[in-house]
Amino acid sequence: LLFIIASFLLIVYALGPPELESKETITIVDQDGKVINETIDNIHHLDDLPSYAVEGIVLVEDQHFYEHYGLYLRGIARAFIRNLEAGQLKEGASTITQQLARNLYLSHEKTWTRKLKELYYTIRLELFYSKDEILTAYLNTIYFGHGAYGINAASDYYFGKNAEQLSI
Repeated sequence: LLFIIASFLLIVYALGPPELESKETITIVDQDGKVINETIDNIHHLDDLPSYAVEGIVLVEDQHFYEHYGLYLRGIARAFIRNLEAGQLKEGASTITQQLARNLYLSHEKTWTRKLKELYYTIRLELFYSKDEILTAYLNTIYFGHGAYGINAASDYYFGKNAEQLSI
């Protein structure tokens, strides 16, 4: 088992880092070509945001984010047991890194295959990027509802201001 794990980690490391940013830009135009809406710029560093905004998201989404290596084993075990009891994938235990992996590289289907792929990308992200880089990418890509992907787009949609200007 140790040989298999070591071999897997060696292969993952040899593949190098995955892309950390989504290169998609969305621009909505009317029938005359006039721009109606386009994606909001991403934040470039966590220091661009008020600390309470970052701390609040980490607290709600993954309070152990800075303590684990992409996988929170206690949460995974709890979700695994509940999913076995239900006979299907009903509950997730996704960390911020797992959510980022899913959002950047995978679909949202609830299958064991997708969860294994998510594990693969989670390990690659944690091997090659710092926690701050992962969290920055997460904040730039996470869906906040109403078509708002990323904290800047959400701040603009919900409050009419840039995320740097958010108050408590």
